[in-house]
Amino acid sequence: MGGEFFAGSIAGGLARVGHLRSARLPGGDASARYPVQAAAGFPAELGPEIPRDMTGAPFYFPERFLRACELVAKDVRCFGTTSGGRLFDTVAALLGFTREITYEGQAAIWLEQLARTAATVARAEEHDTRTTVLSGGVFQNNLLLSNVLRELAPSRMQAWTNTRVPPNDGGLSLGHAALAI
Repeated sequence: MGGEFFAGSIAGGLARVGHLRSARLPGGDASARYPVQAAAGFPAELGPEIPRDMTGAPFYFPERFLRACELVAKDVRCFGTTSGGRLFDTVAALLGFTREITYEGQAAIWLEQLARTAATVARAEEHDTRTTVLSGGVFQNNLLLSNVLRELAPSRMQAWTNTRVPPNDGGLSLGHAALAI
């Protein structure tokens, strides 16, 4: 599902100790190509007082957003997610990235460039461990990665990042295989 935090070791086993709040993802994988489609699922979890029509000012979301909202309202083709990537896509859409992406991570990269001109907060919670592994597509965002590493530095926690395998799904699959063994 993504956006998950584990404590433990491969030898001793891992425990899921946290995750991002779950949101509904209308249309499944298509939400990764259309940030406004991902954006339809996150506000739905916040309650009925959140405005649903974001096709006008200041957002100007395309018609795809309304169709995705219909899927959410009817709970058709909606899947739960805690993905940091889809959260970044949603934030990018709210800040103006309303078109289809043309390559993986495009909306998040666009968001990263916007964030470089603003204050960004990244926090890490310790779980009585000396080592943490920062992996997943979300850590391809250099700004997020550097902020998390900076926050971890005073704790003297050793942070492992991807060097020989990709931090995205390919690397995660390798980790799943290691746990299965």
